[in-house]
Amino acid sequence: VTLIDTSNPIDNQTIKFKIGARASSSQPAGTYTNTINFYAVVNPAPMVIDDLINLQEFATLPADDLSNVRNLMIPEMQYTLKDARDDKTYSIAKLADGNIWMTQSLDLDLDTNTTYTSADTDLPNGVTWTPNRGTYQANDHTWVFSDTTPESYNPGEVYWNGIISDNNDWYSYIGTCSYNIPYECDESQNPFANYIASSGPEQYRLGNYYNWTAAMAMNDSSSIAPFGGNSISTVSPDQSICPAGWTMPRPGTGEDSFHGLLSQYGFENVSINGNNNVWSYPLYFILRGTWTGVYNDLGMDGGIWSPVASSATYAYARGYSNNYSYDTSRSNRSVGQAVHCIVRPVTSNLVNVTSDNGLD
Repeated sequence: VTLIDTSNPIDNQTIKFKIGARASSSQPAGTYTNTINFYAVVNPAPMVIDDLINLQEFATLPADDLSNVRNLMIPEMQYTLKDARDDKTYSIAKLADGNIWMTQSLDLDLDTNTTYTSADTDLPNGVTWTPNRGTYQANDHTWVFSDTTPESYNPGEVYWNGIISDNNDWYSYIGTCSYNIPYECDESQNPFANYIASSGPEQYRLGNYYNWTAAMAMNDSSSIAPFGGNSISTVSPDQSICPAGWTMPRPGTGEDSFHGLLSQYGFENVSINGNNNVWSYPLYFILRGTWTGVYNDLGMDGGIWSPVASSATYAYARGYSNNYSYDTSRSNRSVGQAVHCIVRPVTSNLVNVTSDNGLD
């Protein structure tokens, strides 16, 4: 018998051995003399992203497996996983900050007959959420401006076509709209048909538009407001509409922040241009505009919610346009914006936010 030192194991090692047993008809089965016990310890192959099917599986991965998945993902490669809540697929990527990001907008439809739990949604253990308002479909201009209602709009399976829109298009169209509720606009003058396609890269799919209450997986977020100062730790409930194991990125400079990501690509509070932009590979923060009962600025700008309130009526978001990318912006919480999710880091650095660049 050869004893092998495994203190420095290699990936593949072949060991040949023979075992013989001398027995007689008078010896009962299973009884032996001079017994030798043989033990073999085999290390399984490390877990990789291809072993996963659903986004929610990140929530249950042991720390070593999660570390392996992160380490073995090819940087900026677009992978595809399902959301177990509705089986819709999403592209994800490990970006330059080392985190795993959803590289397209969340497209979960709110359903008043569905109760979401911590098993499938980014909710604390034991907490459930049943939306008190459903998701409106394309061509429905009803939108409730309230922090006591989770609002969501589904424009359908449509995609931004990558064309940058003209400001004059927007101002011309908005002049045809009545701001009574529901909105009434002259759809024959709607310029945004020029910026929407029926197919395209999945990263360019518009996804749903959520107000901040819906993004926070709440039916009433009106009590969430800063309690003196702008400390994230005091104004951010630890939950969101993201899949379990994922969360919304934060403002500021934490490891799970927009700043931490965008600074790796040179996009914090700087002018950008068509050759170096946030809406193309690998980030795909597309110019999907916002929604307030009508499209706003499709093809011109966009915003992605964070889980942090900045005032009684505003929350922080990542703002960007065809000219600028704001590291920390504030947006009215009633506006419909995108949700991009990030796999929860093991720890999270809570920092102060001081910028007041406004989106809406």
